[in-house]
Amino acid sequence: MTARSRRPIPPDDALAAYQIVGLTAIETAVALTARALVMTYPGVNRVERPCDSAELLTARDLIHDCERLCFALDAHRQAIRRQQHDDLDDERTF
Repeated sequence: MTARSRRPIPPDDALAAYQIVGLTAIETAVALTARALVMTYPGVNRVERPCDSAELLTARDLIHDCERLCFALDAHRQAIRRQQHDDLDDERTF
């Protein structure tokens, strides 16, 4: 769904690592849910038709919501990494 940045987290920042592991676990579950929906409803990727069932319509909505959630999780992960990176910059002496 989204391409994650692979920048490692220093091992001394346990809280950031814990948060990112949690976000990655949630993102994995959401991505698997979206893939399961696509496999369960093969017509979900075609153009919407008036004869589509309510079940197919809600599956489309749920897949879209999964994608939005993955983007939000990735944005939060990047914010954690930026904060962690900024904290490291503050500790450097020149």
